[in-house]
Amino acid sequence: SFVLVKSNQLPILVDFFKYANHINTALKKEYVQRAKEELNIIETRFKDFSTPNDSIIANTLPIDRYIVSAEKGSSVLAIQRPTMPKKVSPKSSLILSMSVVLGGMVGVIFVLVRNAITKRKGQLAKE
Repeated sequence: SFVLVKSNQLPILVDFFKYANHINTALKKEYVQRAKEELNIIETRFKDFSTPNDSIIANTLPIDRYIVSAEKGSSVLAIQRPTMPKKVSPKSSLILSMSVVLGGMVGVIFVLVRNAITKRKGQLAKE
């Protein structure tokens, strides 16, 4: 999942960054503890087998890899530092061109309606 926080206030972004790092640290400790518990459960259940079974290896290897990578410093969440906010504004050339196009359309419609009204009045006056 991806969370994007947009704000023009850098202190708010820094607070979100600090909070996310705090959550990351807490989750990392909890996940490592759970993984170690799960690894211990698997090892105690399959302690009776004298030869390693493929299913045992398939269960224990990913958990062991996760524990090793977490203890080496990998994070649960990928968090990027906040950057300076950029002012987001529409392109002035786009606004100008859209204004010209819409103004032209409104003008043409106005002229056509006005012409139709004068023609209609002219026809009614002749009758």
